[in-house]
Amino acid sequence: MVYIDALMGVLGGKVNTGSDSAVREQLARLHAAVSGIGAQVFATRHLNKGEKSLAEYAGGGSIAFTAFARSVLVCTKDPDAWDDRSRGILAHTKGNIGPEGRSIRYRIVEAETDVTRVEWIESCDWTAQELITWKPEREQTEETRARLRFLIGWWGEREAASAAETKAAAKALGLEFGKPTWQSACSYFGIKPSGRGRNAIWIRHGDTAATPLDAEDPLGKVH
Repeated sequence: MVYIDALMGVLGGKVNTGSDSAVREQLARLHAAVSGIGAQVFATRHLNKGEKSLAEYAGGGSIAFTAFARSVLVCTKDPDAWDDRSRGILAHTKGNIGPEGRSIRYRIVEAETDVTRVEWIESCDWTAQELITWKPEREQTEETRARLRFLIGWWGEREAASAAETKAAAKALGLEFGKPTWQSACSYFGIKPSGRGRNAIWIRHGDTAATPLDAEDPLGKVH
């Protein structure tokens, strides 16, 4: 068996991995190279970072990767154990050489040799399509709500401020901002940047934040 991790890195930057014809050409060369010795190729690639609607299109690059392969598997976190980073599910996306197998749960455990190993748990009914399109319900922690309360008060009193100034004021209160919280709040309050970089000025547009404290549930509208 020939194992390639990750396939995109091996192909290199000169290959247009979004082109069907370019990908098929490179995979055909790989197939020709290993067929003479009777080897099978197992390769990995990452999932797309954007919204996913079909499991067959979830992998990075052209659909030709999926079309050329005889069998395609997808590995995701286990929706039934979302908070456990060691848990996952392996599911069959495509199979040309036999029936698709059932999905199987696994966990990553520490071995005695200071490395990790895969421990298979049980089969399950989750399909590749369901796993790709599933989204966790987001719950606001008290820390997140504290950050959002700060932003409601901050942008309720001003129409413009730099990102650095805003974060410095929050840090003085012991609050740290992650990118998701910052982007969601900016979207809710209608805040847009004028320029780029740390010292860019962020301007509140329109009436979306004119009376944020009077909103029925301002925190509930920011995820």
